[in-house]
Amino acid sequence: MASVPSARSAENHPGNTSIGASAIVDAERNTSAVGDSTLSSTQASADWVVSPDLTTEQGVRTYLAGTPFAASGRIETVSGGSANYVYRIWLDTPFEGRKTLILKHTKPYVREFKHVAFTDERQVFEVEALRRVASWLPKESIAQVPQVHLFDKDVHAVIMDDAGEHSVTLKEFMKRGGPSIEMAAEIGKAVGEFLGSVHAWGTANLAECKLFEGHTEGKTLGAAYYYGRLVPFFSGQSGEPKLDDPPLPVDDATLDILKRVGEETTQAMVSANDHWVQGDFWPGNMLVVLDDNGKLEKIFVVDWEMSRIGLPGIEVGQFAAEIYFCEKFHPEVCKETSKVVLDNYFAGYSTKFPATEDIARRALVHFGTHLVIVGPTVGWGPKEISREVALEGAKVIVEGYQADLDALKRSRVGGLLNGR
Repeated sequence: MASVPSARSAENHPGNTSIGASAIVDAERNTSAVGDSTLSSTQASADWVVSPDLTTEQGVRTYLAGTPFAASGRIETVSGGSANYVYRIWLDTPFEGRKTLILKHTKPYVREFKHVAFTDERQVFEVEALRRVASWLPKESIAQVPQVHLFDKDVHAVIMDDAGEHSVTLKEFMKRGGPSIEMAAEIGKAVGEFLGSVHAWGTANLAECKLFEGHTEGKTLGAAYYYGRLVPFFSGQSGEPKLDDPPLPVDDATLDILKRVGEETTQAMVSANDHWVQGDFWPGNMLVVLDDNGKLEKIFVVDWEMSRIGLPGIEVGQFAAEIYFCEKFHPEVCKETSKVVLDNYFAGYSTKFPATEDIARRALVHFGTHLVIVGPTVGWGPKEISREVALEGAKVIVEGYQADLDALKRSRVGGLLNGR
C-alpha cells in the first residue's frame, strides 16, 4: 500500500544526507561480487563522508561509482508506486550475468506525500521477507521474488534483481487483454500456489518470522486504510466526490454491520499473532515476464515492505478484488480471463494452504471492503460504475459477515473451500 496515508503527520524529516555510506561503498570497491550482503557503518573505512542524494538519478550514479554496481550511463526512475525512490540501473559491467538491476531507496515518509510519515525501517522488513522466501521457493516456480544483492542499512538502499524493462505489472497486463484463457489459468494457478506457500511456510515457521512482529506500523496502516474508513465512505465523509455527491444510500442495518466489521477487523488486524503475510498482495506488485515466444516465463512478486504478522484472508481477498476490477471496469478484454484467473487462484492457493472457514470469511469480507475503499478512489472508472462497485462491496461485506459455511462455499470465494 504504497500510497496509504498515515494517521500521524511527518515532522522534522531527516534531510537527504547521512554519514558513512560512501565509506561503506569504499569497502566494496575492489570486490568482484558482493553477493547477498548487508552493509553497516562498522564495515566502512575510517574516512566517513556525507552520502550522495539518492532521491536523484545523479545521486544514485555517484553513490554507485567504483562499486560492482557502477552505472556511469543510463539510469532511469521506475514508474509505479508512490512511497519510494526506485531506479533501473544499466551496469557498466554485468554483475553475475545481469546487465540491469534495481536500486530502491526509502525515506521515513511517502515519496509523493512527504507530509505523510512512513518508517524507513520498512525496508528492513522487505529485505528480510525477500531473503526468507528466496530460501525455500523452488527455482522452477513461475512466481518468484527478486534476489537481494546488497542492502545498505545506513542509507536505506537495496540493490536487487530487475524483472526487465519489458516486464509489465499483472494489473496492466490484464487491462491490456494480454493473457489468453490458457495463460490466465497459468497466472491464477501460479499466484495462488505462491501465496498459499507463503502462508503455509510462515505459519509452520512462525519463530523465524519473529522479526516481523515489530512491524506494528504495517498493521495499523493497513487497518486504518481499509477498516477505519468503511463507515465514513457511506456517510458522505469519504473525501471522494464520486461517493459524497450525493452520499451512497445504505440502510441503517447495513451501516451497523459495516461499523461492526470495521471495529472487529481493525482489532483482529492489530492483534494478529499466528500468521505471516506479504502485506500488500495485489496485481500492481506483480511483474509479468514473457519469453521470446510470448509465453509466460515468470511473475515477480515485489514490494514486501508491508510484510508483517497478519491475517491470510485479507490478502487472499485483496488480490481477488483487484482481478474482479479488471472484469468490472474492462469487460471488453477481461470478462473471461478474470474469471479464469480467480478460479485457478483459489484452487492453487488451497492446494498449498487449505483454507479454513475463517480464512474464507475474511477473504470474502475483505473482497467487499476492497471494492468499497479502492474501487472508487484510484481511477478505475467513472462515477456511475464506481458508486455501483462501492454499493456492491457493502453487500458483499454483509454477506460475508453473516454467512455460514454453506453460504461461503456458494460465494465469490467458494473456490477456496472446494473439498470441504
